[in-house]
Amino acid sequence: DLRESTITEGGNVFKGQTDSIPLGFIQPTLDAYYEELGRLFPVYVAEFDTFQPLGSVGKKAKSGD
Repeated sequence: DLRESTITEGGNVFKGQTDSIPLGFIQPTLDAYYEELGRLFPVYVAEFDTFQPLGSVGKKAKSGD
């Protein structure tokens, strides 16, 4: 049974104020994130190496998305 749904979410996932991340902090932040995911979900650790950043991540001096 195929059902159609509309996603109406958006905005920041974090409560409170957030800020952009400078380019030099992007890769170390992603590496730490993937490492933590691997620690929490060891069965899927190989999958985390295939993740690709979205939006302006790594393409601009600061990324905010």
